[in-house]
Formats: sequence, structure tokens, C-alpha cells
Amino acid sequence: LVKPWLRNGVPSLDGKMFLGGVFASTLDIIFHAFNPTWAMNAYAWAFGTWANFFPGFPGVDAEKVQWGLLWCLPAYIWLGIGAAIVGCGILRQLRHRFPRLNTVAMYCIVQLTFMLLFACLATFWNRTEVYTYVSVPSGLTLWYGKTYQLPLYEPFCIAAYCLGYTWLRDSVDDKGRCAVDREADQLNAGRFVRELMSTLAVCGFAAFTTLVAYQIPFTWLSMTGDSHPVLPSYLQPGLYCGQP
Repeated sequence: LVKPWLRNGVPSLDGKMFLGGVFASTLDIIFHAFNPTWAMNAYAWAFGTWANFFPGFPGVDAEKVQWGLLWCLPAYIWLGIGAAIVGCGILRQLRHRFPRLNTVAMYCIVQLTFMLLFACLATFWNRTEVYTYVSVPSGLTLWYGKTYQLPLYEPFCIAAYCLGYTWLRDSVDDKGRCAVDREADQLNAGRFVRELMSTLAVCGFAAFTTLVAYQIPFTWLSMTGDSHPVLPSYLQPGLYCGQP
């Protein structure tokens, strides 16, 4: 983010995607909008959430929910731009070794790769109680009823988030513009305004990807959940509004 900005006077696409991940992380509180989706470990460094700054936010006491600042915020960044760097590397290799393979097949391979990687990571996080899922449909969940239960749609949704960033980075042209800011240079405005609009476009895409690929489907599925594990005290701060 910083070095290209200082060198060229404008942030690079990767830098803008970095900022996109930062701002997309503010949407993470949607997991508590209608029904608790997951709970984070209270021993993590955190200051609650910003839910009370969202007008009309329906989740009761959502601002008190533990949110792992030092791991959840960075996750939105490295699962965004970090995954995009890896995904674009995979796409380059596929295009070099299998030039006849169509684009859809290549992206499917990248999606499956992300799914496998995140399934391993999510299992590790759940087993070590970094966080846990508190409301999931048992028919779509491994080890349901346990604190380390893993909904099978979690790797798919996270991989779709990663794939969105990968697609955006893969669309870059020789001018450093991507699919959502390619027309920024046509604006009748100064360089600062053009780059500001470009950055807002990339951040907007990051927010859109977060909502469509992850938060909306995950929140909806949590409302159909029937697998609720018994949680230790450090995994249930503020979750149940005082109810047992």
C-alpha cells in the first residue's frame, strides 16, 4: 500500500484492494443482525463492535459482542488481496500449462483450491476455539452439536469471497486499471479526484463481494440453524441477551 503510493504518487490496485479489505471488515457485524452466527473467543484483544453506529441495526446488544480485532480484521485483508495474489498465480500457471482450458474451468479450479485451503484453516481455528459457529443447519454441518462444528458452506462462501478479489485483480490492464475503475481516466477531473473515485470503486466492489458471497448467505443460513452447541463462558459474551 505505502511504497507504491510514495513511489508513484497514487496507490496501486493491490493497495486499493488492501483498503477494500479494511472497509469490508466493517460489514462483519452483520453476523449478529438477526441471529447469532458465530462467537469469537473473549480472550482475544477486542473492543466490542460498531453495531450501534449502524442506523436501525436489529441485533440486540450487538455492540457488546466480542470481535477479534487482531485476527478478524487482518483476515478480511489477506483473504482478499492475499488470496487474489495466490489466485492470480494459479491462473497464470494454468494458462501457461493448459492454454486450451477455458476461463470458467480455470476459475473453478481456483475456487476448489481456496475451498480446500480454508476448510483446513477453519477446522484449525474451530478446534483451537479462536471462534465457533453457534447456529448452523445440522444437515449441512460436520461434527454438528460440538463447539468445533463446521458448516460445509463456510469454505464455499469464503472461497467465493477470495475468488471475487482474484477476478478483480485478474482483470487489470497495462495501465493498472481493473474492471470496476477502468473509466476513471475518462473523468474530467484532476488526478486526485480520479484516484479517489478509483479507490471508492474498488472498496465498493469489496463491500459488494463481502455481502453477496459471504454475509448474506451465511446470515440467512444461520437463521435456519438447529445445531446449537453448549458453549464455554469465554465463547458466549453477550450472545443470548441474558437468556440461558
